[in-house]
Amino acid sequence: MKFKKDFYKPGYIDGFYVDSTMKRFWAASIETLEEIDKVCRKHNIIWYADGGTLLGAVRHKGFIPWDDDVDIVMKRKDYEKFLQVAPMELPEHYKVYDRVPDLLLYKIPVLFAMSYPGIESRTDKEFAFRYYIPDQSFYEGMPSEFQLNPEIEDNFKSMYSKVYGYLPEGKVTIDEYIQIIRFNYCKNWDVLWNNPKAIRNYFDECMDIIMSFVDDECMVTVTNIITRCAEEMKEKLQTLKNNRDEQI
Repeated sequence: MKFKKDFYKPGYIDGFYVDSTMKRFWAASIETLEEIDKVCRKHNIIWYADGGTLLGAVRHKGFIPWDDDVDIVMKRKDYEKFLQVAPMELPEHYKVYDRVPDLLLYKIPVLFAMSYPGIESRTDKEFAFRYYIPDQSFYEGMPSEFQLNPEIEDNFKSMYSKVYGYLPEGKVTIDEYIQIIRFNYCKNWDVLWNNPKAIRNYFDECMDIIMSFVDDECMVTVTNIITRCAEEMKEKLQTLKNNRDEQI
């Protein structure tokens, strides 16, 4: 798909400033949706716009100015059919995830974006955290059993606070770090509570977020701090799961 040169020009849309990077996200999203639609039309699969994509199409006649992805849904039968044919039909640089392979969900939009040649490749700490801090409104409205235990959350916050001053520029704030680990937790709630190994994986990936900001200068100090906190927090996570299992 070709876009007019002025498509990437920054400007205000409904009072919100949209820069050229966001415009490139939109171009990538449109091209991705076009490829999905080709597959669906060929195999008689019906898809529907959903979420922010549907709202943007109706309210803004395009994208919501601050939205950087595309939301679509399918009926289960169509979705299962799509999973069968899409890997063979989509261009080589596309990858289909039936379920996110790890708990770092914020990385997934970046993986798709990196496959788009119009977007300059950047590292996670320069890009992913800055542009994809999850909205917390959905989290605060969820039942408590779907939320990260407050004590565990406080432990993560305390640990990140201890290493925060040693990390170089480009790190997320303490509040943003909590937002990310909350997002990862509640989006994988069922997996975490039904798979003991997943709890350990969740903990390790919360650590990986911190380590992605580490440079050579602070590596030893940050590693030592995290190591001191690690075993205690892992035990608390496992204890919470065991207590829940006893209640069922």
